[in-house]
Amino acid sequence: MHVVVAHSEDVETVAAMDEVLERARAGVRPELGPPRAALLFATSGYELEGLVEAAHGAFPELPLLGCTVEGISSSALGYHEDSVALVLLCGERLRAVGGVARELSRDPRGPLAAVTEAARAATLELAEAPALCLAFSESLTVSGAEVLSGLEAGTGGSTPVLGGTSTDDLRFVRAHQFYGGDVLNDASPFLLLGGALDAGWCADSGWYPVGIEGRVSEVTGPRVHRIGDETALAFYQRYLGAKLRPSSDNPLAVYATAGGDGQFFLRAPLAVDEATGAITFLGPIPEGTSVRITETCRDDLLSAARRAAERAREGLRHPPRAALFFSCASRKHQLGTRAALELDMLHSVAGGCPTFGVYTYGEFGSLTPQGPTRFLNQSIVALLLGGA
Repeated sequence: MHVVVAHSEDVETVAAMDEVLERARAGVRPELGPPRAALLFATSGYELEGLVEAAHGAFPELPLLGCTVEGISSSALGYHEDSVALVLLCGERLRAVGGVARELSRDPRGPLAAVTEAARAATLELAEAPALCLAFSESLTVSGAEVLSGLEAGTGGSTPVLGGTSTDDLRFVRAHQFYGGDVLNDASPFLLLGGALDAGWCADSGWYPVGIEGRVSEVTGPRVHRIGDETALAFYQRYLGAKLRPSSDNPLAVYATAGGDGQFFLRAPLAVDEATGAITFLGPIPEGTSVRITETCRDDLLSAARRAAERAREGLRHPPRAALFFSCASRKHQLGTRAALELDMLHSVAGGCPTFGVYTYGEFGSLTPQGPTRFLNQSIVALLLGGA
């Protein structure tokens, strides 16, 4: 397998895409197999229709998908908050089929049914059990957890789903997804991979629980009303005090098992209802689960990036040929001037092979190597691709 990463920081749309396409074509190595799929990512300042039209026109035979992101990193060009990138997945025995579920929030059957149907159709076209699914979904109109459930149901229930959700420069108004020659909203494009694929993946966050454990006692989707016998806001205020508002600086650890001492994933606060004390999070929290407030520092965030890459490498049968990562936009802001070091961590663990990553609003990944997929907040997902 071979991965081509073409990255441009030119701020002008046509010039950036010309540079990206030139680098992409130059990077293809026929002896390692032809391109099978293309991933396109861009930050919000570009004329998106022009980018997608150019990429689709250059590789019309390939499934093309991607989304707007909060920043792009590559070993070819480094970390940039304003840039465009095209990634070609190549391999003689690699198989790839794309799919998309559109108008998710307006589908009368609901987002889950729409995504399941699209994933089932793509799986039939692949004509084998998918080894991996890459997804770059809507983030604002539907829940990433619901998209994940649909992808898993449509692909047979055991396909690992990795990727992230689209961004809009932290405005939280309108994010964009790409599929084929279209710029979309309210959609979930995805890519199913099969054939000869050597992959390892794992997610980590670097956040650590502090304070007391609580049990979610009243919840409506992502909106938590009560934790134990107090409001969600009161639960936070016992740790933060009355003056600080819940924010992504202190996400909740949500435990997979009771007791508050095992494996957890994060949920980031999005909005607070001062009148009722309810907090809306960037993803659902099941009623009855144990939660704790968390904290971190920059060193711990970077250690998590290295740890995710090291554990992802455990799943490879051969040396890495490429490393991809999907990191939360909040991590980028919390790392500040050290954000570029996430790229360095993965590049080092992967042995210097081509490395590429994007910053998203939410992540699809597993908390253990090759483990079951979850919809995550404030985490980094490492995906290493190998080859004989």
